[in-house]
Amino acid sequence: MLIAQLKGKLTREEEDLEDLLTSNIFGSLKYLAAEVGIMPLLSAVEKIDKTRPFEKLAKILEVKYEFWPFLKEKGCYPCEPDVLLRIFFKNGEKTVVLIEAKFKSGKSSFADQSEMPYDQLAREWDNLVVLANREKARPLLLYITPHIGLPYEDVDSAKHEYAKKRGPEKEIDIGWISWRKLPAIYADSQNELIKDAVEILRRMGLTYFEGFSVTDPKDIRWSFSYKRKSKFITISWDFRVAEISWEYDRLLESSRNLKRFSYYEIQWRFNK
Repeated sequence: MLIAQLKGKLTREEEDLEDLLTSNIFGSLKYLAAEVGIMPLLSAVEKIDKTRPFEKLAKILEVKYEFWPFLKEKGCYPCEPDVLLRIFFKNGEKTVVLIEAKFKSGKSSFADQSEMPYDQLAREWDNLVVLANREKARPLLLYITPHIGLPYEDVDSAKHEYAKKRGPEKEIDIGWISWRKLPAIYADSQNELIKDAVEILRRMGLTYFEGFSVTDPKDIRWSFSYKRKSKFITISWDFRVAEISWEYDRLLESSRNLKRFSYYEIQWRFNK
């Protein structure tokens, strides 16, 4: 489906499917060596306190992918996350990463009055903790969304319900990354599979500001006319933009991307 989407063979409704986006991106990363595929993404994941849980990864021995697993641990509401990663490190450690990916939809469930966590992220973490304990692994919940910045409300509401129902000492270990950051993360990759996956993200508008191009300088002309007692006053300007200089930091997440923007020369004229 990745090539079909790149070639415009899908309908708009099909292109907007959340599961298709997940399949195209993580399905591509699955077939690549960890250091080329999943590791750059994990290294950029941030937690709510701005720390990066995978910033300094140990050497990875193997990564196993499971797509849309159905989890139903004892004492938990069942859930079906998008991807479950089992990461085995050469030092013998193991991490289980549950990935919940969003595109145009929000969370599918929210906190209620039941005894067990029901918020989508809270219930996924609830199942993940039991699974990870059984497999003697470190758990991490990874939330991927199209937001410009971390969706604090989604994360806070899940953390609040989980602490309320499982105990104030219990916390969700949740990381977040935006789909929009991936084109910058993999910008220098020469892998054809990654190039296609990144092109899918661009096709879907899932990028931060990536700059613009200016070709030949253009003349800009406009005028203002005011009529008063049958007399006209006309003001007109001619502008010629000779040079535009700008800088862009592709890894920043907001309008701060545009660090400098200035006109070096503007020619104008006033006529009355």
